[in-house]
Amino acid sequence: MRYTLLLLSLALGWQTIAQTWPQRQTVLRVSAVQFLIIVNVVRGVNVSKIEIWAVPADTASNEYRLGTATIFDWRGTSPWGQPRTWVFPIPPKPLSITHVFAKAFDMNGNLVATKFLPQHGETVLHKALWDGDKPKPK
Repeated sequence: MRYTLLLLSLALGWQTIAQTWPQRQTVLRVSAVQFLIIVNVVRGVNVSKIEIWAVPADTASNEYRLGTATIFDWRGTSPWGQPRTWVFPIPPKPLSITHVFAKAFDMNGNLVATKFLPQHGETVLHKALWDGDKPKPK
């Protein structure tokens, strides 16, 4: 009986701690290497999907989704939300765009982070993505 009460009080205590524990902000790092857009989840828990979006050079058009990145990690799923690497292939044909950015979603489909590729502007972005001005992976 004594152990049951002890376990029950511990369980209730952990539930209270879990409810009041501060939520960590998800932080992304986006880069282009060779033929890939790489998104590193530097900090964050339970990122389940990352979409890659583009902003067209035509200001009359809205941003549009290029596609969904895939997990590149060979490690198993971490219960502690360890950093993950996601990759997305750069489209083979140049696009008329000024920005590329990643949107990260949690397990419930909620947007938890957005991060832009550091290169901005149609000319700079075209050079970074399609003219071979990208660093080689180490």
